[in-house]
Amino acid sequence: MLKPEDDFATWLMILQTTTDSIPDFSQFIPDIERLINSITETDELPDPLKEYKQEFINRLSSDVIRKFLNLNSLPIQQLDILFDFLKILINFARYGFKSNNIHVIYLCQVLVSNTEYILYKSNHGFNFHNKICNFAKECGFYDEGNEFLSTFPSSVDLIYWTFSALHFILKTIKEPEEEDNNHPNINNNNNTHPLVLILNHPKKVVKIWDLFKIQSNYLIFTSFVRFHSNFCEKNVY
Repeated sequence: MLKPEDDFATWLMILQTTTDSIPDFSQFIPDIERLINSITETDELPDPLKEYKQEFINRLSSDVIRKFLNLNSLPIQQLDILFDFLKILINFARYGFKSNNIHVIYLCQVLVSNTEYILYKSNHGFNFHNKICNFAKECGFYDEGNEFLSTFPSSVDLIYWTFSALHFILKTIKEPEEEDNNHPNINNNNNTHPLVLILNHPKKVVKIWDLFKIQSNYLIFTSFVRFHSNFCEKNVY
């Protein structure tokens, strides 16, 4: 079987053609996991693939995850294989906090932010979305994301994608009675919510507002505010 070190472009092309067949794709998982481990351990792909690091990360999202999320009903054995692979990606997403890499963080955010993907709806009995959110909490993505936000990253995109992922994870794993109008209650000693950690001081609220204004990224700021409009309205303006 062709290895990525043999011909990376051809390897990627063949990989892309297998995403509609979990048994075929499963043959690529060991190499994908090996490349991911190389990045998390050394911050690079192994020689001679170092120049392809960001392309590899981008393809995991565009050519792999996106196609999986559009799959229809699958046998339970294939769902188990797919879920185990997605757990590898969620674990990898934790590296995004260490490296300030938005594209790596996005690997988890895209999985947790929508319950309406065809894969989730067509395999309702597998409870895909809930399992993914719970694993993101169990593996440390949620806690490490909270810690990352508490350092106040300088990039608007890093704040937005991290906050978005943590918001949906918490919203999924919390019991309904712990929520108020579909938003976690920030006044009930719930100090695990990312909003509490990043906006726990008035000066940080002002700093967030200034950051969004400086970078003129009002579209992302509007999306950020949409999650907790009442809180931001009282503390930012």
